Amino acid sequence: MKPPINSFLPCQIEYILDDSPICLVEKSRQIGFTWCSGYKVVRRIFKSDVPQDHFWISKDEFTAKLFLQDVLMWLQVYNTISNHRKVYKQDIIDFKGVQAMRIKFDCGSNLYVLSSSVDAVVGKRGHFYIDEAAIHKDFEALYGIVYPCTTWGYTLTVFSTHRSKQTFFYKLCDRVRKGEIKGGKLFTVTLEDVLQQGYIDKINAKKMLLGGDLYEDALEFYQEKRQNSSSEAMFLQEYMCIPADAEAVQAIT
Repeated sequence: MKPPINSFLPCQIEYILDDSPICLVEKSRQIGFTWCSGYKVVRRIFKSDVPQDHFWISKDEFTAKLFLQDVLMWLQVYNTISNHRKVYKQDIIDFKGVQAMRIKFDCGSNLYVLSSSVDAVVGKRGHFYIDEAAIHKDFEALYGIVYPCTTWGYTLTVFSTHRSKQTFFYKLCDRVRKGEIKGGKLFTVTLEDVLQQGYIDKINAKKMLLGGDLYEDALEFYQEKRQNSSSEAMFLQEYMCIPADAEAVQAIT
């Protein structure tokens, strides 16, 4: 399955192609990683020679539905490229009181999309993806349950914007950064990184569709986000992957 030309930024392509046993992404806000994750999941399903289940875990039901829309969009793209006019339908199943949306594929694979629940994933096995990990109610407990579910050759992908150094997500990133987790891979993607890779062109393209004023260049966009943030500390956390209580923020303040 090949996406439209120039669909992704270089950092997104590197993430899509990564198959590390444990992949962590500390990232800026609103840079398209949920959107490109939809493609990553669909690509892995179509490239696999054997059926493999995939579990996408969002912080709430609304966010889970947004990801499902991204997946269905990529399936529509696949239909257009392959010209097979396949209709993909989702159904609702129950995971111990938690409703999960499921897409069944002809190859035997399933994609389950659900909101955060420790109990719902117990006993499952497959590839797992955890969105916005830092703001899950109890990400440490969720990680503890999910990780064993990947034992039989599957992978765990986690990405989030930071919410202070006190979160388990930050501590997990720090362990990977120090080489303390075998098979762990850490991606750090800041606003500055994506602006250097052409992000502003995608922002302007979207604004053209919506009829908004375009940014003159990447610097104008960067300065706007920095100036309009509630504080310098929050700008660094939300856009530059530096937690608000990090030593670097205190030094800048």
